[in-house]
Amino acid sequence: MRKRILVVEDDISVQKMVGYHLKDNYEVTLVSDGWEAVYKLYNEDPAIDLILTDIEMPELNGLELMEILDETSGLNQIPVIVMSSLIGEQASLDLDFQNYYGAIPKPIVPTELFLKIEEAFVSKMG
Repeated sequence: MRKRILVVEDDISVQKMVGYHLKDNYEVTLVSDGWEAVYKLYNEDPAIDLILTDIEMPELNGLELMEILDETSGLNQIPVIVMSSLIGEQASLDLDFQNYYGAIPKPIVPTELFLKIEEAFVSKMG
């Protein structure tokens, strides 16, 4: 069974690009904001295995989404990778969430994205 990834991104071009690069290896669900992600997470079956989220979104942003996940039993075990133009090439974000598994800078480089996703899956299993 393929791993399921939820992509939370309000920029449709970024959303489509990430979905395109992941679709051959993962089952991908695309949503445009944090509230839509919360709805999917509470109502989807089977469960999501990993979340890729933008930080800067209208309505419920990525950090607010991570707060909700962090405080929700069951959802706080899903690894979250942040995608953001706010971080530099070598920088990361110092976020204190139990489900935070790193960040990837925008514009997204597909090979870096795959590496970060696999690192999150390996570290969650280990």
